[in-house]
Amino acid sequence: MRKEYVAAVIATCLALPVHADLTRAEQSFFNAHPDWSNTSQNLSKADLAWHAVNTFGFNCPEVIKEKRILGSHHSIIICNTGTRVRVHPVINDKPLMTLVVNQF
Repeated sequence: MRKEYVAAVIATCLALPVHADLTRAEQSFFNAHPDWSNTSQNLSKADLAWHAVNTFGFNCPEVIKEKRILGSHHSIIICNTGTRVRVHPVINDKPLMTLVVNQF
């Protein structure tokens, strides 16, 4: 299984432009291998969008910005729909995501 993963990653990388920044859920590696999606490590914007859409059902087909929160492991992603989602990484599991709601 490890060889298949490496081969798939190499094939994906070779098919992309040199400076491509994957941002859309449909560009995520997890579309081809959803059983490998149980990780919070080294996720691209596309992987975060994939989790937001497929794991949590949020309206986030594309991540346009990821902001790391200083002094914390959390980050906030901003989707092309305007949705803001707080991302909580989890060791050896998929990240937890919660919607950010503005307070008035």
